Amino acid sequence: MKKSILSITESMTRTPHDNFAKDFLEELLSPLGKVEISREVTDEARQIDVLFSPSSTPTLPPESIGLLAKLVTQTSSIEIFRNQPNLFQVLMCANKLYSYLYSVISRICFRY
Repeated sequence: MKKSILSITESMTRTPHDNFAKDFLEELLSPLGKVEISREVTDEARQIDVLFSPSSTPTLPPESIGLLAKLVTQTSSIEIFRNQPNLFQVLMCANKLYSYLYSVISRICFRY
């Protein structure tokens, strides 16, 4: 039976480095807000590696995690790469973020 492209790409992203980085960021960021690992993007079968939403009352002072705290002062999409991403990979990350933002805006618009 042939594997779909989706299942092949899912297995490629489940590397030890990817899993370690996701777990590490989840532990590090969870005292500061909501962390979602492998967040589905609705327009296609894609996932954001780490989606972070800061809490209004963090249980840990943000300064304790240094530069990372400055990067996640607002809702943030974090993609994990072992090596420097090429231009296509950067564009795909931006595309995932725009898809996520579109879904959030759509939900807000449909409420009213």
